[in-house]
Amino acid sequence: MKDGILYIRWDAERGGSTVIRNYFATTDISRFYNSDKWAVLKSICMELQTTVRKSGETTYSFKYFLSSSDDMEEISMSIRLHWGVENGLFDNL
Repeated sequence: MKDGILYIRWDAERGGSTVIRNYFATTDISRFYNSDKWAVLKSICMELQTTVRKSGETTYSFKYFLSSSDDMEEISMSIRLHWGVENGLFDNL
């Protein structure tokens, strides 16, 4: 961790596409409005997902999260598991 900045990257192959997930977080939440009222808030996170398809088309998506953890591996795995559960629910509808 450098100056309250956390980072981790996960790469995967999915259906012929390459998916790159970059996770960034800051543990410096003191400058956010009413941060003293968020007792368990430890980090604010962003996921940048880059998908490169076989055709060469590249897409990007950004997601933002609040976390009670300051461990980047735990944060990134929690985010991936959350979306895995949610996507699985849609498959069953």
